[in-house]
Amino acid sequence: LINTRDENGNSTDLSEVLNKHDIGGQIGLGLNYLIQSRTWFNLDLGYSASFTDIAKSEAITDHNTAFTINAGVSFPIFAE
Repeated sequence: LINTRDENGNSTDLSEVLNKHDIGGQIGLGLNYLIQSRTWFNLDLGYSASFTDIAKSEAITDHNTAFTINAGVSFPIFAE
């Protein structure tokens, strides 16, 4: 509800149809693989979902969900 827009990019106010608060949970899994000395490949996967209904209408049930994937390489900037 911070910055909602319709299909045409116009600002819309959804506070009359959506709740301002949401309670949910998140679960994730991470992998670190040693590529070479002091250099790691990192992979993180995550899933989050809301426990509460975000719609104010009893005729509509809607929940927030998200999948995340993060990948990267970790290495030292300064040598010891």
